[in-house]
Amino acid sequence: MTARPRPPRDRCQAGRDAALILDAHFAGPRPRPGDLADAFHHVHIPIQPDASIAAAAERAPGGRARRTGRWLVRHGTDRCAVTMGLALVAAAGTRDDIPLIQTIGPAPAQDLAAKPPEAVGCRPE
Repeated sequence: MTARPRPPRDRCQAGRDAALILDAHFAGPRPRPGDLADAFHHVHIPIQPDASIAAAAERAPGGRARRTGRWLVRHGTDRCAVTMGLALVAAAGTRDDIPLIQTIGPAPAQDLAAKPPEAVGCRPE
């Protein structure tokens, strides 16, 4: 098993590499959520809200970020995929996604209590 990537020293850079993967994915002609299932093993995925990931979700056309996040939460088979799914749902989800998040358990709720990136001076890319 490969070790999880370490977070960068600069918290503002935490989701930058993951956001680049998302941007490339959403820019494709027919992006399918399953294409991202193994895409995040080599990058750090922050467990707190992240400005770069939120900005990538905003740039995704037509609700793709929310659909992709929901798919990754439901069908992801490892921590990387599910964590990214939760990040996308947090950035692009609606009230209708609350039951989905609740099925994951109480741990993500603790992560949501972390200070948002804007509180420590981070700005989206």
